[in-house]
Amino acid sequence: MSQESIDLADGKRQFENPQEEVEFLRRELAKREAELGENVGKKEKEDISVEKIKEYQEKPASEVLKEEARMPEEDRVTHLLGLEQEEHNTKISELLGIMEEKGVHNALSLVDKMNDPHLEDDLHRALVQWLKAGYSINGLKEKTELWRSLKMTLFEVVLPEKENQENKSFKEIVSSMEQFYAGMYSVAGVSRKEGGFFTFEIATSENNSDIVMYAAVPDEKTSVFEKQLLSVFPDVQLIERKNDYNIFVNNGINVGSIARLKKDDALPLRGYDEFDYDPLNIVLNSFSKIAEKEEGVALQFVFNPGSEEHSLKYRKIVEELERGSSFKEA
Repeated sequence: MSQESIDLADGKRQFENPQEEVEFLRRELAKREAELGENVGKKEKEDISVEKIKEYQEKPASEVLKEEARMPEEDRVTHLLGLEQEEHNTKISELLGIMEEKGVHNALSLVDKMNDPHLEDDLHRALVQWLKAGYSINGLKEKTELWRSLKMTLFEVVLPEKENQENKSFKEIVSSMEQFYAGMYSVAGVSRKEGGFFTFEIATSENNSDIVMYAAVPDEKTSVFEKQLLSVFPDVQLIERKNDYNIFVNNGINVGSIARLKKDDALPLRGYDEFDYDPLNIVLNSFSKIAEKEEGVALQFVFNPGSEEHSLKYRKIVEELERGSSFKEA
């Protein structure tokens, strides 16, 4: 497209406001239709409109818009993806640009080398919303582990006030959760090969003292998740959150751990019938000691189906125990 084709009236070469842009496009379309004559059909007019808009779209903002009329890079992230204003939004926008040009792996590798977990967490959040908005991610193949981890919806789980809750015993609550997990099996899928999983997370964000519970489920399973949870806990509220929480502090120290089983995985950590209290209270008490400023913490439980190999192993152990063998022998 030549420079002359974007000239404005009165010799201007840059737009000062959106109204001037619209008027310019209208004039261009009318001029083009006049050149083609009166026999132009409706479909041809639509094609002309699309062509002109694409031509204009390809022009750099710095070439057609005055500086005061250009949208800052950080605002593009908030408007395009519906994310809250963050101090990192300019960097996030730049990283998304790198992702479009060089691919997602290069963008993720770059942010990893920056050694800034807060920024990295914000980029992951932006990538999730980028996919939800219907945009493709350069270099991201469907059905891969990374693709599945981004095709998730995050819910905040708002529990009812204590005074509004029934006086349920701990064992009754565990029984309800057992019913919920059985229903959620369809969310996770029937095998690890499908890559299905969902998470429950308890977190206190940096610069926030509230302890919040979250759940993340595959996009295509959100309806199933809502129905399962609300059927068991009808007083719970689910709120979709585009703006993921962030526990990381800029230039801070980050520590994490993963719990592993010490004994055979056929044994439970402890049966619920051995508890007289809710062990989650101990976790929540620890969370309450996190400072509101420059501290954050999260505890995440990831649920996905075990392989058939585990099921066969446990079934065989039970059969051996029923025959009178000791657990060690079984």
